[in-house]
Amino acid sequence: MSDESKPEASKPARAEEKPDILNGHTIPFIVFIALTSFFPSSTRVIYPLKTVLGAALLWYYRKDFTELKEWRFHWSAVPVGLAVLAMWIGSEYVFPSQGNGFNPFTGDSPFTSPATDWLMASVRLGGSALVVPVLEELFWRSWLLRYLVNNDDFRTVPVGQFTWFSFLVSNVLFGLEHDRVIAGILAGIAYCALVYRFKEIRSAIVAHATTNFGLGVYVISTGAWQFW
Repeated sequence: MSDESKPEASKPARAEEKPDILNGHTIPFIVFIALTSFFPSSTRVIYPLKTVLGAALLWYYRKDFTELKEWRFHWSAVPVGLAVLAMWIGSEYVFPSQGNGFNPFTGDSPFTSPATDWLMASVRLGGSALVVPVLEELFWRSWLLRYLVNNDDFRTVPVGQFTWFSFLVSNVLFGLEHDRVIAGILAGIAYCALVYRFKEIRSAIVAHATTNFGLGVYVISTGAWQFW
């Protein structure tokens, strides 16, 4: 058999590159939290800006989120989200907030009107219920929980793999992200419980969205702006 007729030797498969710490799971959250940290909540344009940027980055990196390819979640996500909501509101009576929060109906811009005020309230409600739960759960419960198990390549760690180190560190940091630290830690534990129980983050996203949407409705209907 001549050399030309011999089958070509198969080349070894190229190893998939390991993800950098700046990736689709982290960048949307980092951008969102940076805008939150550097600008006061009273700056009316910031929340729409960070909501749009967060949503755009989630869409840009959508192919990275293999854990969201199937959209199924457990029904218990809704009562868990409502329980976190009740705990969050109740924490105000134990640890009162020192801030005024964001009131979309007190803008001092010459362009402020009832229509724009309600638009701001709607953007705030929609962003907190539709964008924030996705980017936060992808960061905290999909990336960080796994990164703390294997920081060489978090993708090798199954979603929902438990270690005490990742559980404690992620929930303490999640609490510190919020003004209500204790409530934040307890909320993180509740969302983590769904991830550990069902080995997916979709239920945690739905629970988180339930909490945030319910809180937004409560804030708008009662004027408890300190929660925003």
